[in-house]
Amino acid sequence: MRSALGRRDRGGVCVAVELFQLTGVPQTVGAAFPPAMLVLGTVFDARDLAVYPSAIAVLVVLDALARRRSASRHPRTG
Repeated sequence: MRSALGRRDRGGVCVAVELFQLTGVPQTVGAAFPPAMLVLGTVFDARDLAVYPSAIAVLVVLDALARRRSASRHPRTG
């Protein structure tokens, strides 16, 4: 199963959400519908922009390891 987003796009989505927080719209939407804050956040923090690449790199490595492990357990036939 392939991801809906390519590897390059994952960081772009994170940065877009973070920059969107600068508009104040996520805070307004979150006030009306609190669960939206879980996806959109509410406050811009530049440190998040530094953390995203590291977190994405860790997740890509873990995903690759899980795929390799799964492939070794279930070899393709045919």
